[in-house]
Amino acid sequence: MESQQETKLEQNAPEDGAAAIASPDLLKKVSKKKASKKKASKKKASKKKASKKKASKKKASKKKASKKKASKKKASKKKASKKKASKKKASKKKASKKKASKKKASKKKASKKKASRKGPSEQMARVLSAADDLREALQFMAAEQLAHRRQAVEDLRNSAREKFSDLEASAQSSLARLLGKG
Repeated sequence: MESQQETKLEQNAPEDGAAAIASPDLLKKVSKKKASKKKASKKKASKKKASKKKASKKKASKKKASKKKASKKKASKKKASKKKASKKKASKKKASKKKASKKKASKKKASKKKASRKGPSEQMARVLSAADDLREALQFMAAEQLAHRRQAVEDLRNSAREKFSDLEASAQSSLARLLGKG
């Protein structure tokens, strides 16, 4: 609409010298209208750029959030698998303890039968059975301590791995943040 008015004004502008004196007002109006159009187009362009920047920032933040969720899911899966493994180990320990106690009881019964058959060397048989019991108890305690130590070392390794992976993830996110700003 404005461009049509401008063209009409330019067409209606007289070409002779007397009318040219009055035309500077018209020329000022026309130049003002052109300037306002340029300003409006510049504003539109800057608004488009700003909206594009906002959209890209939103996309980046969504990506970061999804990465964080994924890393949390991985960590929870790792914890669940570790719990399952520890439960299996505990059940194996219980089973081995039961087997050991059964063997112990059967050996006691066998040593008692032998002691009752021989008669006079009863005291010696008791001493020997007590020594066997003591040896078995020491072996059991040593095995238990060894298992505890192994479990402690394994737990230490796992916690160190978790800490390193957490540290690596935070370092990567910090690096990404720095690179994104730079």
